[in-house]
Amino acid sequence: MIHTSYSRLFFFAFALLLFTMCDNSLEDDNRYAEAKSIESYLSGKGWKYTKSNGVYHVAVVPSYGYEVNIGDTVEFWFKGYTPESTPLVFETNIKSEAVAAKLDTNIRTFKPLRVIAGKTGLISGLNKGLLLCRLN
Repeated sequence: MIHTSYSRLFFFAFALLLFTMCDNSLEDDNRYAEAKSIESYLSGKGWKYTKSNGVYHVAVVPSYGYEVNIGDTVEFWFKGYTPESTPLVFETNIKSEAVAAKLDTNIRTFKPLRVIAGKTGLISGLNKGLLLCRLN
């Protein structure tokens, strides 16, 4: 009876370990596929990029001015879109982009977003990306 109990416990522990390993593997596979998709999109555009802390940075217009630091007040224009062959714009503060994407222009303000770099509640990638920018 004790032997059967240990066998069941061992089987349960083994199954739990296997399930956990598979879960991480699937997550890693998805993360890898997503990274390859982003890199393919950027390369397809002919953009040179760097990757730091999970953030892809493209200097569309190179600048050698002041580098943004934590605590700096920054204003910027943005366009959020999916990296597909035909990008889907889901958010922007640029009116011409909102109109072209058929976004509701009545609920948006079309002025630069003003934030304190590294301190404002932006998504992590945008916070990190701002710190890679330079003043034009």
